[in-house]
Amino acid sequence: MPSLTDTVIRHALKRVEMSQKQENLADGEGRGTGRLVLVLKPMPKRVTADWMAQQWRDGKRTKKKLGAY
Repeated sequence: MPSLTDTVIRHALKRVEMSQKQENLADGEGRGTGRLVLVLKPMPKRVTADWMAQQWRDGKRTKKKLGAY
C-alpha cells in the first residue's frame, strides 16, 4: 500500500507548480474499501491541495472533501 509521506507530497506540489497540470495522490487500493486522495490543482499564483475521501459505489466514483493540506 503506497503511503503519502511529507516528502512525496512536497515533490508533487513542485511538479504541479512546474507543469500546471492537476495531479492526484492516492493512499490505498480504493475499490470497495475507499481511499484517501490528495488533489493538487494549479492556480495562477499558487497550488491548492485538498484531502478527499474517494469510494466506488455501483461502478461510480464518489468523492467528499475532508479539508485542505
